[in-house]
Amino acid sequence: MQVSEFNPETVPTVQDLATEFNQYASENVDSGMSDKEMISTFQSQSCLKDHIAVFDKFLKGVHRAVNADLVAHAREVRETPTIDF
Repeated sequence: MQVSEFNPETVPTVQDLATEFNQYASENVDSGMSDKEMISTFQSQSCLKDHIAVFDKFLKGVHRAVNADLVAHAREVRETPTIDF
């Protein structure tokens, strides 16, 4: 989704999410899943799945940038001459 395509009138609301989760939970209460598994599965199927995917993509970019900075700093430190006693 592009920023120019964003329409605040069509995004899921907290009420939409709560209703969807309550329905999902009632349908899967006897599934044997732990709460953590149920929430994880719900997230991958909920009205937020596309929004979560965009956020995950953003976080992966941040992670790559931070790692690149750490690698660059480590190389800089390694190339800095040291004084041996």
